[in-house]
Amino acid sequence: MKLKSSQKYYLSSIKPAITIFYIVMLCLSIVSIILNLSLEGSNSSFGGVAAASIIFLFVAGICSFSEEFNMFIQNGITRKELWKGFSVSILIIACIMSVIDLIILFILSLIINTESLVLMITSTYVDNMVLKVINAFFLQIIFYSLALTIGYFIRLIYYRMNKFGRIIVSITVPGFFLIALPILSSFYDMSFLLYFFTDILAPLIDPTKLYGLPMFYLLFILLTIGISLINKQLIRKATIK
Repeated sequence: MKLKSSQKYYLSSIKPAITIFYIVMLCLSIVSIILNLSLEGSNSSFGGVAAASIIFLFVAGICSFSEEFNMFIQNGITRKELWKGFSVSILIIACIMSVIDLIILFILSLIINTESLVLMITSTYVDNMVLKVINAFFLQIIFYSLALTIGYFIRLIYYRMNKFGRIIVSITVPGFFLIALPILSSFYDMSFLLYFFTDILAPLIDPTKLYGLPMFYLLFILLTIGISLINKQLIRKATIK
């Protein structure tokens, strides 16, 4: 019962944000249609629905936890139930948004040219349009779940730090990738990083292989589960602030 309550609370708390997100997407869609119909010879396309949803869910994950955690603990809901409720909520949100995004793309495709990153990925693995859409639906669920889980992970990390720690992490992590890593690559051989992607990862998800698509699914599912389990441990050690 407490699990159901925690799940309902999180879904109700994120519902207004999702509503606003799709209102914005609707407005952008209408603007795109008007521009395409009004500009003679225009061949522009509308895309990025899945990418926009991924970014939105990532930010939504970062904005989560604090309010829910304090409320649940005060009402006798355990940390384990909080984690379970969030995990179930992730799947529900990802499924609903995946359906909505595919419907938006389908409606827009009847009027203007549309593009979809997820459909482009599935096109490299399957040729049948029905299979493309089915795989796009499940891949979007995986991508959306991963985005929300990563955002939640970042929020949990920041939640456990003091103000000074947040500042240090916010500076050092981007600084490492944008400044330190390029400098290191000029002095040291970083080919092992490229080797991992080209010689280990790429063959596993090779579109020409029968196991390419299942391995693609498995890779992102395992990544999502792994980060989710880390989130579970971080929630167990979280304290009320």
